[in-house]
Amino acid sequence: MKPLVSILIPSYQAEDYLPRCLDSVLAQTYPNLEICLADDGSTDGTAAIARSYAGKAGLPIAVKELPHGGVSAARQQLLEMAQGEYLFFLDSDDYLDPRTIEVLYSIAESHHADVVQCTMKRTTEDHMPPVDCTELGLHIYGNRLQGMAAYFSGSTPMRCMLAAKLYRRRVLTGIRFPYGKIHEDEATIHCILDKAQVTACTTLPLYHYFTNPNSIMKRRFTYQRYDALDIFRSKAEYCWEHGYHFYAKLWSLYYCYTCARLYKATLEEFGPGDLHLPWLAERFRASAGYYTSSGLADPAFTAALRRQAEDMSELTMPGFFDTAHTFFRVTGEDEIRRLDKTKGDDTLMKKLSIIIPVYNNPQELRMTIDSILGSAFPLEDLEVLVCDDGSSADMKAVAQEYAGQISIRYFWQEDRGFRPGQARNMGIRAAEGELCVFLDCGVLVTSGCLAEHWRLYQQQGPKVVTIGYIYGNDLTSDLQEMRDIIDCHSPDEAAALMQERKMLDGRERDYAISEELHRWQAPWLVLWSLHFSVPTDFMRENNIWFDSFFCTWGCEDNDFGIQLSQHGAKYVLARKAKAIHYPAEKRSYDRLQTEPAFRAGWLKNKAYVKEKWADNELVQLWLSEGGGRAIKELPLLPEEGADA
Repeated sequence: MKPLVSILIPSYQAEDYLPRCLDSVLAQTYPNLEICLADDGSTDGTAAIARSYAGKAGLPIAVKELPHGGVSAARQQLLEMAQGEYLFFLDSDDYLDPRTIEVLYSIAESHHADVVQCTMKRTTEDHMPPVDCTELGLHIYGNRLQGMAAYFSGSTPMRCMLAAKLYRRRVLTGIRFPYGKIHEDEATIHCILDKAQVTACTTLPLYHYFTNPNSIMKRRFTYQRYDALDIFRSKAEYCWEHGYHFYAKLWSLYYCYTCARLYKATLEEFGPGDLHLPWLAERFRASAGYYTSSGLADPAFTAALRRQAEDMSELTMPGFFDTAHTFFRVTGEDEIRRLDKTKGDDTLMKKLSIIIPVYNNPQELRMTIDSILGSAFPLEDLEVLVCDDGSSADMKAVAQEYAGQISIRYFWQEDRGFRPGQARNMGIRAAEGELCVFLDCGVLVTSGCLAEHWRLYQQQGPKVVTIGYIYGNDLTSDLQEMRDIIDCHSPDEAAALMQERKMLDGRERDYAISEELHRWQAPWLVLWSLHFSVPTDFMRENNIWFDSFFCTWGCEDNDFGIQLSQHGAKYVLARKAKAIHYPAEKRSYDRLQTEPAFRAGWLKNKAYVKEKWADNELVQLWLSEGGGRAIKELPLLPEEGADA
C-alpha cells in the first residue's frame, strides 16, 4: 500500500467554499488519504459542514473545532492531528485537480524529494477542467543549498506559500507557526526548505487558488499587516545565522522597503496623526542606514533612500524588485550577489572586531571606547562595532564622536526585551576582523589586554575561546569603592589597585579547580559575556550564534559556550588579558534575591536551556539540584596525547 498522505485544511468562515474544497479531496486518484480539518472558531456553518462530511466520506476525516486564534494556531493543530508520512496544506476556499496528490507523490518517490510543489493557478471559477499531466515541467534542486537558493533568489518557480506543496513529514517536525500573526507562510517556509535534501517543482497548475474577497490578505488595511516586519526581520536573521549571507542582505532590503510601504498605507488609512507613523519612520531610517553605511548602495540608491527618509508621506523609492535587480545579480548558482563586488563577503580585513552591546548607557560606552583608544594594540588593526539593543538614548551619536579616531560602526535593533545576545549577533555578522572580542558596555580594557587576546589566538589556533580576566565583578567588594578607583585612575592603575585590594574576578573560586580550562568537562561554565574572544570564522562556519530565545537576563552566554564546545572549541584562561567592569547600581546576583520578575526570567531561561540540551548529560547535571557543585567536581580530561 502507498503511504498515507494527510490533507491539512485550516478553515474560518468558509461555508460557501468548503464543500467544493472537500469534494476535490474526495475526488483524488491517490488511494491512501486522510483529511484533517481545524476550524478556527467559525461562526457560520463551516464546522457543521465539516462534521457532515466526516460522517459520510469514504476516507478518514478528523475535525477539530478551536477557539478563534488565527490561522497559525489552526496550522499548528493540524500538524498534531496528522498521521500521514506525507502532508499537504490546502486552504478551505481553494480546490485541487483530481490528480494532484498522485502526481506530487510520484515526483517525490522518483526523485527522493522531501518537498514537491505544483503551480498555483488563480481562478474565480467554481470548477476547472482536469489538467493535462503529460508534461511535468520539472525543476529539481538536488541538495539543501540548491533548494534554498531556488526559493531565496525569486528567479525559479519555488514560492513561499505553504499550500500547493507535498511535504515529507520529517521536514515539518519542530516547525512552530507564529501564533496570532499573519504571514505565517513567510515566517516558516525557509525553515522547512532548509531541512529538505531534495526539492522539486512541477509547472503543472494542479492547485486552484480561488480569489476570495473575504480572505485575510484581501481585507481592508489593518495594523495586523505590521506582522510582516517581524517576519522579514526574523527571516534576515535566519539567513545570517545559517550562512545565507547574500539573501540576508536581500531580506533586509525588503524589510526596509516594507517599512516605507506600510507608512504610506497607514497614512492613507488612518491619517497623519496615527501614533505608528513615527515608529515606522524610525524603523525605515535604521534599516536604510545599513545600506547607506555598508557600501551596498551606490550613490543613486543612497540618494533615493535619503529622499524617502526625508518625506515618508510618498513612496518615492524604486520598487523592491526593481531595486533588487539593479543592485543584486542572480548568478548561475541562483545566488544573489551585489553588483560591482570588489571582495568576497567573508574577506576579513582587520585583526580584531570588538563587539559592544549597548542599551541606554552612553557614559559607560565612552569609558569602554576610551580604554580601547589607550590600548597598546595598533588601532588600525581593529574595529569597534557598537550593537544597540533598542536604546531610546542616542547611542549612535556617542559612537560617531569617535569616528575620526578609530574604525567604528553602529548597528541597531528594536527594543523587545533584554537581548544583548542578539545584539552581539549583529556584530558577528558584520565583523571584518579575524577575531571577535566581546566586551560588555562599561568594561574597560588595560593597555595589554587586546594584544594578549591576539597572541593567544595566534598561538592556540582557529578554535580557541579566550576567557579574559575581569576585575570588579565579584560578590563582596564595595561597589562605590570600585567606582571611585576606576573614576580616579587609568585602567592599568585601577587593575593594579583592585588586585592589591582583592577585588578579583568572580570566577577565581572556579579557577582554583584548575586553570587548564581545555581539560574541564564543562568549560562553558565560565564563559561570561563580559569579556571573551572567539575567531570569527569559527562561529560563522559552524553557525554558532546567541540563541534568539533569550529576552531576559541569564544563561544566554552559557548556551553560547555550550555551542562552542559542541564544535570542538579549546578554552583558554587569559590572566594577562586584564579588564575592569564598571559596577552597575546593583549586582545581578542581588537582583535575583530581591526582584521576583528578574528571578522569574532567569528561571525561564534555565528551563529553556535544560529542554534545549536534553541529550547533553553535562548540561542536565549542571541544571539539576546541587549540579553546580557536582559538575565542578568532575575529573579533568587527560592532556591531549597522554596515555588514557
